[in-house]
Amino acid sequence: MRVRYEEEVRRSDAFREALADRVIQTAVIAHQKAEILRTEWARHVAPEKADREISGIRKQMKNAGKSVSGGM
Repeated sequence: MRVRYEEEVRRSDAFREALADRVIQTAVIAHQKAEILRTEWARHVAPEKADREISGIRKQMKNAGKSVSGGM
């Protein structure tokens, strides 16, 4: 009985850790999307710089997605 309980606790802890990682990653992606919107709005001031920033942010998002996809 105790072994079963300990196994359930381990599973629960692993699930919570995976969920916390996913929540953090979602927050990071939301922040990056907000940065893209801000940068797109600033395009009228310096279009080339804005395009470079957007490209960099999207690349970060793509890399972040790869690191999370196998986690859950």
